[in-house]
Amino acid sequence: MKKVMIVAGLAVICFAITFGFSVLAQSKSAPSGQRSGVMYQVPKEVTSKAMNPMPGPNAKQQTKQATIGSGKATVKTSKDNSFWVEQVDFSGSGNPVDTQMLWDDTDKVLYTYADTAFKCADGSSGNGDVLVATFGKNNPANKPAGSGWWVAGLDQGQCKARNDELFGCKFNATGKNMTCGVANLDEKTHELTIIEATTTSIE
Repeated sequence: MKKVMIVAGLAVICFAITFGFSVLAQSKSAPSGQRSGVMYQVPKEVTSKAMNPMPGPNAKQQTKQATIGSGKATVKTSKDNSFWVEQVDFSGSGNPVDTQMLWDDTDKVLYTYADTAFKCADGSSGNGDVLVATFGKNNPANKPAGSGWWVAGLDQGQCKARNDELFGCKFNATGKNMTCGVANLDEKTHELTIIEATTTSIE
């Protein structure tokens, strides 16, 4: 009887250890921050354009306006600024799409927007509003030229969003995503605040 109890006890201990390692492995391979949100990388073409914010030879719809974007992914500048549309591979898929560009000459920020496809962090795909803000040279905020932020407007359930919300990242001058998560975009200052950060940056 004692041998049976000892064997049973060892079996329970082995199961507990095995289960513990299994949970640990799962947590490492799929951190909670990677299950929701958007995976997006700002195109180098956009960063380069912010360093020389002028319409390209194939630009169209050139005008002056203060607003760019759609829905939650919208910015309104303090005055009318140079606006145009160019074909850019905005999603990194190899398929260029019409991309709106607005150069805020006061804040020295290039805003770019497209209704485009993107990848969700859970492996699925989505489509919607993506807005990028890239700081240019000599900007009054003293941000590194080439750095900025991006946001994607998500409907509830899209990319596992709990509500209709913005998901975004702040990126450095090399384009590397730094802080990411559910975000809030200040309508007046155009500052992006990450209000619910993911555990790791999403690239």
